[in-house]
Amino acid sequence: MERTWAPPAEKTALTTLVSLTRAATETIPGVTHASICLRFADGAMDTLIPTDGFVAEADGLQYELGEGPCLDAANGAALV
Repeated sequence: MERTWAPPAEKTALTTLVSLTRAATETIPGVTHASICLRFADGAMDTLIPTDGFVAEADGLQYELGEGPCLDAANGAALV
């Protein structure tokens, strides 16, 4: 039987980020929501790929209040 090579399915940055947040909720015990927080050079924050609206709202509140686990992680604080 002749084998033919086929390129892997296109993987974009977006699909990779979606895979990461989904994997976090599926494989880390106790994790039910996830997002990726992006910190810009000017210190502004944005949420990418939230698993649901709850996460986007929670992240937005952290940015507004200037405190919370996303900001702690982005600023290099020890995580517990």
